[in-house]
Amino acid sequence: MVFVIDAQTRLLCILGNPVYHSKSPLLHNYWIEKFGLNLVYLAFNVFDLESTISGLRTLNFMGANLTIPHKIEVLRYLDSLDPEARHAGAVNLILNKNGNLHGCNTDIYGINQTLPIKGRRVVIIGAGGAARAACEAYEKNEITVINRTFQKAKNLERVFNCTAAPLKNLDAAVAKSEVIVNATSIGMFPHVDETIVPKKILRPDHIVFDTIYNPPITRLLMDAESQGATIISGIEMFLHQALKSFQIWTGILPDCEDSRRVLS
Repeated sequence: MVFVIDAQTRLLCILGNPVYHSKSPLLHNYWIEKFGLNLVYLAFNVFDLESTISGLRTLNFMGANLTIPHKIEVLRYLDSLDPEARHAGAVNLILNKNGNLHGCNTDIYGINQTLPIKGRRVVIIGAGGAARAACEAYEKNEITVINRTFQKAKNLERVFNCTAAPLKNLDAAVAKSEVIVNATSIGMFPHVDETIVPKKILRPDHIVFDTIYNPPITRLLMDAESQGATIISGIEMFLHQALKSFQIWTGILPDCEDSRRVLS
């Protein structure tokens, strides 16, 4: 099939800063070509989010994904939100409904598909968009949120059923936990040697889930695996949130296994 862009082509995109590492264009354009849709998916490194969102509206984009650092700020520029996104206070997907920009959060779906848990003791590290999605997804668990800026963790405590703790309490929180979720960008390409969790405090009975997907196996996950822990790569969360995003935009849910091969 020849992939043709013409005057009728609708646009999708991912907005972030940085965004050069994103695999979203690879995956979504694969699906677009596979299903013969007159769409194209682009990536934009965005510094001025307000102007960019205005541009999406003016140019009649079908929609957009959002990544670091725009998932929270974008709320102020949208016309409506779905209930999960509203409660989480974070959006990673925009759907243009005839000029009405509607915000969704498919990260929550991606987390639940990747690691569905209930009744566990969870430490979530971070307080941005990914951490908010994790708090929403894991609301039926005992959650401790840890962040370098303690006030940001406290902000989550006011919204979710969780306990905030400063970074200095990381060791103690991990010692009491069963599941560790890294919802920060620490360890993301190109800073692949960085980790926020000391290797020595990881145990074989831990489940360690890193929301970073580039690289697929971060320094945190390598350390956890060497300690005998169960590791969950962020590539799974990325894949499932992308599948859901594509379904919301197009009504088509691609095959998960076929899509996973595209990312391998």
